[in-house]
Amino acid sequence: MDESEKRVPKRDVVLDIPEGEGEILCNVEFKLAYGGKILLNTTHFHVRRGRIYGLLGHNGCGKSTLMRAISSGQLAGFPGAEELMKLRACFVDHDIDGSDANTPTIDFCLQEPILAPLGREKIHAKLLEMEFTEELIEKPICNLSGGWKMKLALARAVLLNADLLLLDEPTNHLDVQKQAWLCDFLTGPACAHVTTLVVSHDSKFLNKVLTDVIHYENMRLKRYTGNLDQFVEKCPMAKAYFSIHDTEMKFTFPVPGPLEGVKSKTKAIIQAKNISFTYPGAKKPTLSDVSCQLSQASRVACIGPNGAGKSTLIKALVGETKPDAGSPEIYRHQNCRVAYVAQHAFHHIEQHLEMSPVEYIQWRFSGGLDKEQQAMEAAQMTDEEKAKLKQNFVNGIFPDCVRQIKQLVGRRSRHGDYEYEVKWAKQDGTSMEDNKNLYLPKVVLESNGFFKLMKAIDDKIAAEAGNVKPLTTGCIQKHLDDFGLMEEFGTYGKMKNLSGGQKVKCVIGASMWFCPHLVILDEPTNYLDRDSLGALSRAIKDFEGGVLMISHNAEFFGDIAPEIWEIPGDQKVHISGAEWMEAVRARELAEQKMKKKAAPTQEEDKFDALGNKIETETKAADVDRDMIKLMTKKLKGLKERLKKGDASVEDEMFELEEKLDAANAMMKKEKEAAKAEKEAQKKLNKKEKAPADKKKASKKK
Repeated sequence: MDESEKRVPKRDVVLDIPEGEGEILCNVEFKLAYGGKILLNTTHFHVRRGRIYGLLGHNGCGKSTLMRAISSGQLAGFPGAEELMKLRACFVDHDIDGSDANTPTIDFCLQEPILAPLGREKIHAKLLEMEFTEELIEKPICNLSGGWKMKLALARAVLLNADLLLLDEPTNHLDVQKQAWLCDFLTGPACAHVTTLVVSHDSKFLNKVLTDVIHYENMRLKRYTGNLDQFVEKCPMAKAYFSIHDTEMKFTFPVPGPLEGVKSKTKAIIQAKNISFTYPGAKKPTLSDVSCQLSQASRVACIGPNGAGKSTLIKALVGETKPDAGSPEIYRHQNCRVAYVAQHAFHHIEQHLEMSPVEYIQWRFSGGLDKEQQAMEAAQMTDEEKAKLKQNFVNGIFPDCVRQIKQLVGRRSRHGDYEYEVKWAKQDGTSMEDNKNLYLPKVVLESNGFFKLMKAIDDKIAAEAGNVKPLTTGCIQKHLDDFGLMEEFGTYGKMKNLSGGQKVKCVIGASMWFCPHLVILDEPTNYLDRDSLGALSRAIKDFEGGVLMISHNAEFFGDIAPEIWEIPGDQKVHISGAEWMEAVRARELAEQKMKKKAAPTQEEDKFDALGNKIETETKAADVDRDMIKLMTKKLKGLKERLKKGDASVEDEMFELEEKLDAANAMMKKEKEAAKAEKEAQKKLNKKEKAPADKKKASKKK
């Protein structure tokens, strides 16, 4: 081996030493692999103190992996053994985004071994300096918004006096004001002697802060001096990283299918009226007297600063949390399927990192129900609700009439409402035979507090209607292909090895396995590159169901969400752009009328046994004109109610319009028939009158 190496001619290596005055922190050559995949092959890496470097490359090329290797000391020579003792590196990512700890913010910082010696007062002062309020400092971590959690991670880095800042998507969850603060912080005196490595898809942010770009090219790193615009001039192909619309990637959302009792896509399938929500221990409500609704035609963007209540509203709408006591129940159509991707999307999969995406979907939907949905906080029964299951019911149909409800096993529609099949238990809790099951009306179960059991049956029936695909590896992988997650990652890769963007694709794909009628995305743009954002934007445009998204990225939602819910932090939701629904409703009515006009031409000619064409004639029935007047008056009243926001009248309005159109058409036929009859009578009278006039004239002569 040694002899062979001596015979191999040595190649000249040109070292790319970065410009600047600060000391060079490293001068290394290394290789980087993850699992069995080579990410970087014998590349050089040099950075100076006080510079801000942007790591750029397509999703999955290994940007976050490189930063983790640096922060954990796995990268040989960066920093070197001696420098490691001097330098303090801090990796800022989404490590606390999904934290559900009830620990107050300041105590959370004190739990950090390196920060604890600083003491409560110094940490408290630094948090106030970084715009945290007294209320936020004492607030539990689990009640902080995503933006404040990201800012807390940055605060920890500042308190550590880090020499090396490693920022993985730092603008995720941050509103416009906090993004501006981050730019000022990184380029200001606090970071004058700090070296920063940034991974981000936010082109405006990168353009403001970068001094250099380190680009992944052919499994090597190439450095460019200057900000993002200067880099794109030198490397035009990189422009694709930051263009949302110029992309060949395609996402395809599944077709939702029909929804029982819903004829119009503009009919509300989730509706909140005058609800309020207050976090436990909070002095004032986050939301107060809020009303909003979603339909299958909805394209809504929810905007506002961090901590204003955007995610709070969404969690209440999907049933993850319940409004304050005394608020009206939120209406959800019983058979409506909702795909919900939470703000901290990774919390969906953090317990399944050893699984592949295909195995995760098989686990999540085995048994015909969505286990993630079942595990929601509101789906868990409280002690009070469990106690209600013990209450005795008296029914005189059977001799042993005193009994308890064991469980609900089915549902049927009767007299325009639902009845649920009840499996009974004796007073000691032992199950009774199935032949003693009874159907109880919905109102009886509601009045006795069995909401959770009813919702479980509703969810099961809705899931069965959407579960049209087998949970086979091939079928699941085909589904993941529709969300840009290829077989290499979907079937053969493990969750823990996926990049942030790939994990988001997996979570979005998994949430849509049951073909939802409504898709709710809490900050879907986090971690996705521009190709994926363009594909997601087109998929939302083409989707046949409704979409609600929280986003700070106006470039993304600007042309796909005409309706805006603004939550500025005043406990209210300000809705604008909802009038576009009127155009959707008018288009639906026009399509229905076109179908009616086209229907007669689609009828096939009928012939008898001898081949003679059978002529069919529709006789006009008598039309009650008074009834038409009443129907017209009623329709006007329904339209007034709809304008005032009562979406419950939509179906009745459509049916009435159909009847009115049919009645008016029939009346028109009657008028035409009467007119024709009158004309015929005139002609007949004229014909009979002609000979008599002729005879009279001849007599005169």
